[in-house]
Amino acid sequence: YAAADLFLQVEPHMPMERLPNRRPIGPLARIGRARRGEVAAAAHIPEQEKIVLVSLGGIPGGAELTLPSVPGVHWLAGAGVSGPAGAVTCAGSLGIPFVDLLASSDAVITKVGYSTFVEAACNGTALISAPRDDWPESPYLIAWAERNARFALTDGGLDAREIGRALEEVLSAPPRPPVPATGVEEACCVIAKIADLL
Repeated sequence: YAAADLFLQVEPHMPMERLPNRRPIGPLARIGRARRGEVAAAAHIPEQEKIVLVSLGGIPGGAELTLPSVPGVHWLAGAGVSGPAGAVTCAGSLGIPFVDLLASSDAVITKVGYSTFVEAACNGTALISAPRDDWPESPYLIAWAERNARFALTDGGLDAREIGRALEEVLSAPPRPPVPATGVEEACCVIAKIADLL
């Protein structure tokens, strides 16, 4: 980083104050198309039920996650996730892009990481996360999510009780406006100036 003429520091980020060449820019995120009616029809979800997406890619260990039975909640999940009969749909079977599923959901359960954290906040979707104590970016991403999203951390890990508690917390919180995903436009402007295109 220090050897570069310019380092675009994408929000949210670690401070990295030792680098004099850093230039902060806004978040990078895909914005999905809310297709709630289509998702509900494909997964046979009653209109009044909440839709919660579970996205835990990259968590090692192989232990299966068991989702709790929460009245009025339907889960969209992938492999290695089980839950109450009739209340869990395989997200991949719907044929709908992930970012559209995210934009169509009331909440997402994930691990601490840039992509889903930022895309949830930028799509206005509530966010629940498992801790990731061994990852240096964790405190900065968590602090950003607390400021910008309906967010809850499952301090005890992703057991059924913690998931239920966190879900109740975020679904009862007031809505938060989506965070503008301005990073691409800002990066293009900076790069264009460097390349004398503007």
